[in-house]
Amino acid sequence: NDIKPTKVSYATVMNAWAKVGTTEAAEHAEMLLNSMIKKSQVQPDTVVFNAAINAWAASKDQQAGKRALGILRKMKTMAKEGFDSRPNIVTYNTVLSAWSHSGDVNAAPYTEKIVQEMQTASTESNEALVPNTVTFNTILNAWAKSKLPGSAIRAQKVLDYMIKS
Repeated sequence: NDIKPTKVSYATVMNAWAKVGTTEAAEHAEMLLNSMIKKSQVQPDTVVFNAAINAWAASKDQQAGKRALGILRKMKTMAKEGFDSRPNIVTYNTVLSAWSHSGDVNAAPYTEKIVQEMQTASTESNEALVPNTVTFNTILNAWAKSKLPGSAIRAQKVLDYMIKS
């Protein structure tokens, strides 16, 4: 029997779970990713990791940001070990989206912290991970939803930065 799943097979199923948009679906996508890492002869690449992160972003679960960030960390570790799993701008923007939609009280500050990490990673790896309009709009969205004191002021500062850039 020559029928074997490929990276595309796994990513497609994870994207199907993401479309369900629930916590349980995101857990299924992450379990699939973990089983792929542990048991499969096919190792996940950036696209597969991004699909699992997207399932958390779509779930809008309060833990979505934390779970997406955990997958990002795993991705970076595997990339350092030589796997084809280096995070890209889509990865970071999807993690930001997971935080933005999570309802976590500290989501907005986390989005800014993650962008700082992205810029540090870009400098360290000599890869162009440059925040784009999606990046900043996602940060703005997180601040707009935030109930932290000074959220509107912080959103205005992000917008002002975008205008000057």
